[in-house]
Amino acid sequence: MRAHVPIGFSLPYYSLEGNIVSQELTIKKSIKGTKEKVGDVSSLRVEIYSLQNKVKTVEPLSKEIKISVSDLPDGNYILNMVEAGRVVFTDRIIIKKY
Repeated sequence: MRAHVPIGFSLPYYSLEGNIVSQELTIKKSIKGTKEKVGDVSSLRVEIYSLQNKVKTVEPLSKEIKISVSDLPDGNYILNMVEAGRVVFTDRIIIKKY
């Protein structure tokens, strides 16, 4: 079943600037098909999980989200973006201090 999207309506999406990070993780919210950053982040929450449990929750204040991961040990993590109570983006990140 396909969802109906009105003509001229673009859905926001999130992108990571690299999945392997050492100090800071950058996430951008954009409108698909444009490079312009848009959207309200007031209802957004970023959750980072290790394979054992949740280790960090951040509520961003701007459209370009920067999260310090320098306090987390090296390893594999799952990043969830939660907006209005539902997960809207999930990706894997690797923290590796050089």
